[in-house]
Amino acid sequence: MHDAPPANASQSTVRPAKALRKLGLVRDIDLALHLPLRYEDETRIVKLSEVREGDTVQIEGVVTACEVKISGHRQLLVTLDDGSDTCTLRFFSFYPAQQKALAVGNRIRVRGEIKVVLPG
Repeated sequence: MHDAPPANASQSTVRPAKALRKLGLVRDIDLALHLPLRYEDETRIVKLSEVREGDTVQIEGVVTACEVKISGHRQLLVTLDDGSDTCTLRFFSFYPAQQKALAVGNRIRVRGEIKVVLPG
């Protein structure tokens, strides 16, 4: 590949080309297969029985309980069952529309970090 830009190339096309070359993106296929630095795969759904504390995962399940708890400030607590285990989702900031979408019986997909919180 030539380092010098074509004679008819404008400044607006030369800069991006240099930046892409710096990332090692020389061919069209390089660009198509490139994953950003902080890429997170959001296509994989994980069973709750397979997760560990600290994992960032995406789970899908049925809402079995949904309640607003007031202990200092309002929290929406949602219990989710994916067929292998259950977990509690805790929302510190929520709107009525979100509360309605998280109604008992609804199937939802959520993504986040698994944290073990002791009751009390």
